[in-house]
Amino acid sequence: MKVISLLLLAILIVCCSGGKEQSNQEEEKIFTENLPGYYDTKDVDVPAVIVDGIEGIASRMEYPYTAKSTNKGGRIFIKVHIDEYGDIKKTELIKGIGYGCDEIAMKAVKETEFIPAKKDGKSVKSVVFIPIVYKP
Repeated sequence: MKVISLLLLAILIVCCSGGKEQSNQEEEKIFTENLPGYYDTKDVDVPAVIVDGIEGIASRMEYPYTAKSTNKGGRIFIKVHIDEYGDIKKTELIKGIGYGCDEIAMKAVKETEFIPAKKDGKSVKSVVFIPIVYKP
């Protein structure tokens, strides 16, 4: 099977308020609203970690035919709420690119296991953002 050239030059877990200025108030609202009791990555001592690493998410993804045949690619952002046990409680597509890529990325992230974030030595609920790059 061919190596899929699409995906991941970068799948990273990034801070909820991570460095880049948002283009409008609606996007800022998305990046700041979390479920009650969930910490932003910047507010924990140790952020949540993907159990099988970036490669695990990549292994569960494919480049949809529609995107591949039209040479479409781009960056997808998925917001993930992780509880104190490492279970995913909610996922949200923050920015998609369409062509079937969003659905495949969401499914791969939902199948991902996490080691929960830590604060003061205790496992806590947290939010992470996972950007996924599809490269044509």
